[in-house]
Amino acid sequence: MVKLHCDRCKKEIKNKYYTINFNSYDTDPQYDYNITCCATGYSTNSREGVLKMLNSQKMYCEDCKKEIEKFINNK
Repeated sequence: MVKLHCDRCKKEIKNKYYTINFNSYDTDPQYDYNITCCATGYSTNSREGVLKMLNSQKMYCEDCKKEIEKFINNK
């Protein structure tokens, strides 16, 4: 079993984890889209790909997510 911990407060995440995603999109995606689809399909269909994705993303608990949202929205 894999245990997940919040990258901000280090508490164990029990139910859901949250990520911050800033994505870029090509204004002419005809070539980029096909490569992205293939790569995403391959990585999500393999156990190794899922574990690699979990290790490469910053994950946050719900409390930290709310604080980050407040900061981003200047509230």
